[in-house]
Amino acid sequence: MGSDRARVSYDETRRYRAVVAQQGRVTLEADLNEATAIDGEAAREQTLEIVGPTGTPDDGYRVLPPATPQPGTTDLYRCFNQTSGDHFYTTSAAERDNAVATAGYVFETTACYVFGGQPGPTDFYRCFNQTNRDHFYTTSLAERDNAVATAGYVAEGIACYLFATPQPGTTDLYRCFNQTNGDHFYTTSLAERDNAVATAGYTSEGTAGYVFATPPFDFQVGAGTMYVGGVRSFLPQPVTYSAQDEWLDAFGDPDWLSPAAPAGPNNRRELIYLSLAEREVSATEDRALLEVALGGPDSSQRLRLAQRVKRLGTDAETCEQAMADAEAAWAAQGLHLTPPRSCTGSTWSTRRTGTWSSCSRARPTTCTSRGSGRRSSCCARRSSSTTAASSSHPLPGRC
Repeated sequence: MGSDRARVSYDETRRYRAVVAQQGRVTLEADLNEATAIDGEAAREQTLEIVGPTGTPDDGYRVLPPATPQPGTTDLYRCFNQTSGDHFYTTSAAERDNAVATAGYVFETTACYVFGGQPGPTDFYRCFNQTNRDHFYTTSLAERDNAVATAGYVAEGIACYLFATPQPGTTDLYRCFNQTNGDHFYTTSLAERDNAVATAGYTSEGTAGYVFATPPFDFQVGAGTMYVGGVRSFLPQPVTYSAQDEWLDAFGDPDWLSPAAPAGPNNRRELIYLSLAEREVSATEDRALLEVALGGPDSSQRLRLAQRVKRLGTDAETCEQAMADAEAAWAAQGLHLTPPRSCTGSTWSTRRTGTWSSCSRARPTTCTSRGSGRRSSCCARRSSSTTAASSSHPLPGRC
């Protein structure tokens, strides 16, 4: 939420070094904010001169592949209808969106990852009961037929395909039933299952099947520090792309690409980059900013560095080519990238085994750049593997 400011007086072209207070004069928030901006920009410029456009002292933000990538899987979306109490699952984004727009459902999350577009290991049948508005799913043909014959359900085909027995890399898809409203609920979370049983009137009915909890093109970003354009970004613990706590509103964001599919359907590689943005935080977002001593009003706001790891499809063989693809994509959004002043020509700083050098050898690399209003760190990798793109022949490796 934007702050309540009369004006922003800081102007770097005036080259002021400090704000000097005078006796008997009115003190405005613009003076205090400008003093903070002058100090902050001086520290950023100094860091930029010492560290360079980018750098990491501890191999921070290292891109790691998922433990068990599973090409061919897709999202199984979970929706909930507050009126009927029904949980609805589908692999179709169009059907999900239609349920949200016209049938009173709310999209909750991706329940898991399954085989959707073509026949897989085991059919996961879908049935619907018009009376209690319940969707029911099962791998058992006999159970499906019995539900249709005796419990008022109508068969609606095959929802998706999953495993009937445990397989490497899979997890249980738990099934629960609520006797009160007739709802069937499915989740891979043992904690969520137990909570539904303990507090929401559900009964555990065992395991419906075995699915993947990790999407096929997901990855982790390691903990550590990364300097981008003189700004220090810190990640206290590893984060998974699909579960970024800085991107809770990812659904519907055009910059968000589902890890269930490659970043670009026709691209052989991906560009993975870190997007940083300074955002103002008010007491509306963080109640801790309310001044308790004065009865609860807000006072000053705070600045927070929001960080999101993003993906972009590319066929680039080098860091420079990948950055050119990124610049074109950003330009289409009205964004302009200004190269760091310490880079010359088309050579960007890159990371190689904990050091910094230019894109000149066939090694896994990470490119970083400072933009106007956007600072980003990026890493090119194959979308079908974990091989990084570099300046000549890509060699297997992790970014």
